[in-house]
Amino acid sequence: MLIGKVLIGDTPYQLYCSDLKRALQTAEIIGKEIGLTPNPVPELRAPNNGVAAGKSREEAKQYALELTSPVLDWQPYPQAETWRQFYSRVATCMDRLTSDQEASLLLVTHAGPVINIVAWWLQLDIDMLCNVSFETSPASLSVLRRNQWNERTIERLNDTAHLYAAGLLSEETRFLIA
Repeated sequence: MLIGKVLIGDTPYQLYCSDLKRALQTAEIIGKEIGLTPNPVPELRAPNNGVAAGKSREEAKQYALELTSPVLDWQPYPQAETWRQFYSRVATCMDRLTSDQEASLLLVTHAGPVINIVAWWLQLDIDMLCNVSFETSPASLSVLRRNQWNERTIERLNDTAHLYAAGLLSEETRFLIA
């Protein structure tokens, strides 16, 4: 697949996004500003909820399956992905996207894939995912990079300072949905 690249500063970037509507629309806005066309990737979607997909939380409750152990292999709804399957999907995608070492990536995706991307970046053992948790806010930024010793580092995680600076969030803000 031929992917367009753009330089931001001295660094070439490629823009990828989930192919779901809200991520694709956000990626298109970003792409327009920086001169890149987003490349939709189905593997960057939120988890597949099987028969509960597209249903309200109330409607989905009737399909919910009992929690099993280990939780990584629990299927929350019939035909849904387990967290292990979800992690594998995202990690395999990231391996593929990062095989081109000539460009850095700009990714626009959802909370679940962000958690899996960070776990993949840190090379956490899949079984550790049950013991690791962090929040991802709508429109937040996370920056993963290699330091001067080529170690994988997290420069920013779930950063929303740009939203405060733009006046979109304040200490009184209770909900922001993007």
